[in-house]
Amino acid sequence: MFAIVALVVGLAVTLTTAEPAEAADPWPPKMCGGGSFGYFPNDPGEKTWPEETIAGWEQLPNRISGTDRYGTANEVARIWDHYFDAETVFIATGENYPDALSAGAAAVHLGAPLLLTPKSSLPSSVMSRLNAIAPERIIVLGSTASVSAKVFNALKTVTGAPQVERWAGTDRYATMREIVKHSWSVNGD
Repeated sequence: MFAIVALVVGLAVTLTTAEPAEAADPWPPKMCGGGSFGYFPNDPGEKTWPEETIAGWEQLPNRISGTDRYGTANEVARIWDHYFDAETVFIATGENYPDALSAGAAAVHLGAPLLLTPKSSLPSSVMSRLNAIAPERIIVLGSTASVSAKVFNALKTVTGAPQVERWAGTDRYATMREIVKHSWSVNGD
């Protein structure tokens, strides 16, 4: 049984695969709502979400990396999009960790990769990844102190994504609350 483990250390994201188990794993990975995945028991009597077991985990590389944190995030997003066909992408600053770290669970919940950008400019590598993913929705995390209005406007005009929005608060804690509020809203509230 192969398991996927996402480790967020600072701003570096590494995906690794575990060794196969000798016996059948009672907790195989299965698709959850929004394109994310989770572990659910194999007991047919237990009620779980009617998702299909993820195929192809054994084909994931042991390590995903780039030349820097931006490149690593791009590579993770490339592989994520290959397996889950992302319709939403999160954008956070790569200059400080709180917004990106706060968005980790929300990104998995919504089936959205997380790309990093410097505060004041949008790297061509990030633009290329966004164009390859062609998301319907881009969510910029943090205020203009984290991701500038210039970068936000570039995302709106250059990517052609129908929906570009900003989830931000007055500080990192308020931004985290906004991420949670929007990601786990009830009836779209």
